[in-house]
Amino acid sequence: MAFGNLLLAALTTKTGDFVEAIEAVGRMLQVRGRVLPVTTTSTDLCAELADGSLVEGEAEVRAPGKPAIRRVFVKNPHASVLPQARTALEEADVVLLGPGCLYTSVLACGVVPGVAEAIRSTRGITVLVANMTTTPGQTDGMRLADHVEAAVACMGGDALDYVLVNNSRPSPAMLHAYEALNVRWVEATDADLARIERLGTKPLIRNLLETGWREVRQLHKLDTIRHDGKKILEVLGPLTRTPY
Repeated sequence: MAFGNLLLAALTTKTGDFVEAIEAVGRMLQVRGRVLPVTTTSTDLCAELADGSLVEGEAEVRAPGKPAIRRVFVKNPHASVLPQARTALEEADVVLLGPGCLYTSVLACGVVPGVAEAIRSTRGITVLVANMTTTPGQTDGMRLADHVEAAVACMGGDALDYVLVNNSRPSPAMLHAYEALNVRWVEATDADLARIERLGTKPLIRNLLETGWREVRQLHKLDTIRHDGKKILEVLGPLTRTPY
């Protein structure tokens, strides 16, 4: 991650354009798809907390030990969605949101002005991949339906068509390993599924749990229980009639 950021910074300085820098890295790595930043406006992610206080910067937004997050927003009032990103969202067959840190990844993109509007007007379907665990400092104590409700509040009531929900339970060893890091399993209860449907979206319940897990991974950021990408594609295929 550190090397990638350094490379992007160097190419941005050389080309004078962040989007061109990303495309240059894509050519170097022979990326098959196209990577677009949600915005090129310099801004910070901020959060309003349950006690009414505000925090600024991603590190503060995801810091543990603070009151619950009420909402996130970008600091710069002039920030706006990159036009190419808006077009990509509007013309997509599928807009897939997540999995990832709810507030500092998924909704951090959604609160950039213009993004939610583009998602709501997409010609394709919109799918949220529900996280299987809580994230310390962000979603402690949140239920499955709480995650979905936060996404709906950010994106708009009619933005999400489906929510992918895992129904496979990890092994006791996996659960214990992550609980030691305060990463808690999010259960898909009948009450949560009913709440999700009342929010106007359809839960698709499948076995999405990663396979081949051995131990907690030592990463730049905290590891978590993951989805299996191939299993997600198997669900998306019939929805879009596209052979992923």
